[in-house]
Amino acid sequence: MSTHCRKFLDVSSAHVTQKTMEVLQNAAGNTLQGDYGVMFYTKDLKWVECIDLAPLISMAESEGAEYVYVDQDGPILNALPTYDW
Repeated sequence: MSTHCRKFLDVSSAHVTQKTMEVLQNAAGNTLQGDYGVMFYTKDLKWVECIDLAPLISMAESEGAEYVYVDQDGPILNALPTYDW
């Protein structure tokens, strides 16, 4: 039996602006919504308008991940910018 697994980057919501988090939360059909965060596909061109997602997408792709999970309890990564909100 063959399986297909995909990786995701898990990050704190501190790595996005409040406006971007609202865009992600309101993007029904383009994201996976959870109680504490949102997962999105890095290859979706919809995210080009959210410039604060660019470093997250770049890091995810450099690690071979196709998704990013932005979670209020996710880790804060020193290599990524943070935003107070």
